[in-house]
Amino acid sequence: MGMTREWVASMLGVNPRTAGYWEAVKTDEVPDYVEDFILDWWETYQERVREVLAEVHEETMKNGRSPECVNLTRFATKKQCQRANSSMTAGMHAALLGHITMALEQAKFTVEINFTPINVGD
Repeated sequence: MGMTREWVASMLGVNPRTAGYWEAVKTDEVPDYVEDFILDWWETYQERVREVLAEVHEETMKNGRSPECVNLTRFATKKQCQRANSSMTAGMHAALLGHITMALEQAKFTVEINFTPINVGD
């Protein structure tokens, strides 16, 4: 899902080594609140995939034909994600785009991912 242990630790208010421990052990040893946190993000990913598929299908119905290509934008930095009002990291955004791309390609759409240009300070 593109999460780093540092990000998970900061979001849950724990030491990054603790998050690393959770990552390395069996699921039954991870606290319930951590599992809930990860599952909530997984549901967010699934919801966003459904939304994008619905948007593309709606455009297809409206225009009477499929788009030649679905263009997705990839944020390369944390600052770009923040400017887009996303609490995701750039790695999480990349992982989400991977899920969206797979779903669109399974639905027989062509996908192109364009990187947002990196500016000084990004």
